[in-house]
Amino acid sequence: MSLLLLANCSFSSRQPLCHERESSALLQFRDSIIVLNKSYCAEHFYSLDVYPKAASWSLERKNGSSDCCSWDGVECNHYTGHVISLDLSASCLYGSINSNSSLFRLLQLQRLNLAYNDFNSSQIPFGVGNLLSNNLRGLIPGWMYNVSKEALRILELSDNFLNGFEHSPLVLPWNNLEQLNLGNNMLQGLFPVPPPSIWRLSISNNSLSGFQQPLEMFQRSNLTYFVADNNRLQGSLPIPPPSIQYYQVRYNALTGAIPPIFCHLNLLLVLDLSNNNLSGMLHPCLGNLSHSLQVLGLRSNNFDGAIPNTWQKDCQLQMIDLSQNQLEGQMPRSLANCGYLEYLNVGNNRIKDIFPFWLKNLYQLKIFILHFNGFHGAASNVESNDSMLELHILDLSNNKFSGNLPVSNLLQSNAMKIVGAYQLQYMGSRVDYSITITNKGIELEYKKIKDDLTVIDFSCNRFEGEIPKLLGNLKGLRVLNLSNNVLTGPIPLSLGNLTQLESLDLSRNMLFGEIPGQLTQLSWLEAFNVSYNNFTGPIPHGNQFDTYENTSFEGNPELCGRPLSKMCENFEYSPIPPSTFGKDQSSESLFSFGWKIVVIGYGCGFVIGVIIGQLVIARHPNWFIKTFGKKQQLRRRRVNLQK
Repeated sequence: MSLLLLANCSFSSRQPLCHERESSALLQFRDSIIVLNKSYCAEHFYSLDVYPKAASWSLERKNGSSDCCSWDGVECNHYTGHVISLDLSASCLYGSINSNSSLFRLLQLQRLNLAYNDFNSSQIPFGVGNLLSNNLRGLIPGWMYNVSKEALRILELSDNFLNGFEHSPLVLPWNNLEQLNLGNNMLQGLFPVPPPSIWRLSISNNSLSGFQQPLEMFQRSNLTYFVADNNRLQGSLPIPPPSIQYYQVRYNALTGAIPPIFCHLNLLLVLDLSNNNLSGMLHPCLGNLSHSLQVLGLRSNNFDGAIPNTWQKDCQLQMIDLSQNQLEGQMPRSLANCGYLEYLNVGNNRIKDIFPFWLKNLYQLKIFILHFNGFHGAASNVESNDSMLELHILDLSNNKFSGNLPVSNLLQSNAMKIVGAYQLQYMGSRVDYSITITNKGIELEYKKIKDDLTVIDFSCNRFEGEIPKLLGNLKGLRVLNLSNNVLTGPIPLSLGNLTQLESLDLSRNMLFGEIPGQLTQLSWLEAFNVSYNNFTGPIPHGNQFDTYENTSFEGNPELCGRPLSKMCENFEYSPIPPSTFGKDQSSESLFSFGWKIVVIGYGCGFVIGVIIGQLVIARHPNWFIKTFGKKQQLRRRRVNLQK
């Protein structure tokens, strides 16, 4: 009896073999398309890990039976033997598939991944799985709504050319769908209401104008992740359920105010409503979200009024972007509670305040932008020596700051002091940080920011005094803009230490003196502008300086040399650059030393000759008169004869 029980246990623990009709369906599907060789598809497809999985499928028997459950990319149910998952992503598949595909005979299939293949502009052939980046076109067909209606959990159709749903259903037909990605398609019109089971929905980069039933869009769902960037969504903000954690609807045409119900989304981590037409005041209750919220993006809307001053002491915010609105008043002091803050941008508003010295203890701050506001007063009296340790970008441009340049609060920045301190990664964790700054004389938008980008922009203020020599310690700096101020004095020679500098703008100040030749050694300096100052003397030449145009130097009447038309007269054309200073100094020393020997020799000979002559005349006066007196008489006779 025990032996029989053991045998039964052994038999039941063995995984059932693949059903013959399902292995036949898989082979028929493989034979209906082209399976490219690995070397070809590695060159033409996205992934470097491509390999033709289906090419290894075979009817050769294993242990007395054919078993498709052991084939690459195939997964079967451990109890029934039915194929439940098929992963042929990046498998070098090429051709066309349609609704008659043999894959429909896999009735128990729950997951299908055909991403990163090329189905040759086919219409969507079935309703199960992952079909991203396959050149699929047309409508999502109506017959598909009943395929795996109950079993379907994940549907991935992004990066195709799909333009809508056939019959325009009010509600998505898959009752148990959990994840849907239709991003990067051509969907238009109104989007159906997702089922309550949905928790992840991505419909970004389409042309959707709204939702079939906007008020009921998410009310019954467990949605935690919603991304609808880059559409044409209109009307008010879709109200998410309390379960939402990630809510992003950037680059749409949404209007109205932020509903107060958003203040009760206590699980929210990311709220990004940037680049819409939203308006109204920011409700103070938004600050209550800071105990969980990590990203707040409200850039480029029409919000007005004051920034809330209700940020919590346990503030978790890492990014705040309130730029390009109509916000007024002062910077809220409670922002000092946000000790994890890495990105703070309030640029392009109507804020009137002094420099926020009380933010000096935000040790994680990397990007700090105050440009185009009404900030005023001094910005250089930061007392803490360990503030802003991680600062990469500081933009105070287009305000009314005055006094000396605020250099002391930059000297501790590792990113600006150390060359190669970071590993060329993009900044931002939950979202990619983005900024709009002036670089090389052009206003540029950075969709992503590499961690080696370091910028100081103090332009268009009322800063005065000399440029501090200490700026030369910021050897990791890439962009320095001090233009349109009232700075005086010469350009510090220490700026020649900024070997990573790509853009230097000192234009429209009251600087004077000669342009240091040391700057010619800044080989990365693509943009250089010292126009409209009081510089004199020759323009240095060599390396990048030979590429600058007249506009870099115009407005300095006493400046001369290429590329200006005014030639230099009383100056040597080119100063000695610092890197050759040692060699030139040694050769000059040898040259000077040789001439010193000659001069000393002549001087000594002359002195010794005079002394000896005096001694001879004193001891033998008659001999001297007879000898040199006769020669003088002979010369006179010759002159008289010639006459």
